[in-house]
Amino acid sequence: MKLAALFSRTSGRVPFHRSELVRAPLQPGCYALAGVEDDVVYVGQTENLQRRMEQHLDDRRMNAQTPFGLPVWFYYMLLPDEHLVQCETQLLVRFKAIEGRLPSLNRAGP
Repeated sequence: MKLAALFSRTSGRVPFHRSELVRAPLQPGCYALAGVEDDVVYVGQTENLQRRMEQHLDDRRMNAQTPFGLPVWFYYMLLPDEHLVQCETQLLVRFKAIEGRLPSLNRAGP
C-alpha cells in the first residue's frame, strides 16, 4: 500500500538513515516506514519519534529487505499522546482492510 493511501496527511519525513536521525522530531506521533516508492512496510506510534527511529535503526529486523524493498523513509504525523494508540489502530485497521494483511514488518495488530 502506498503511503498516500494510508495517511491522509503527514507532518514530515526523514530519510531512514542514522545520519538523518537529528532531523526526526522529539515529539509524539504516529509514523510509517516506507520503501523508495512509498510502499508502507511498518506502522507504529511513539511518545518520541527521534528515539523510536533510533531504536528501529538499531534493530536488524527493521532494516531487512521486504517484498517492497528496504525501508528508506520515516514518515511521521505529530499528535498529542492521548491520540497515539487510536491513530495507530486506525492505520493498521485501514491497511489490513485494503491489503488483507499487516504491513511487512509489523508483527501484531488489531
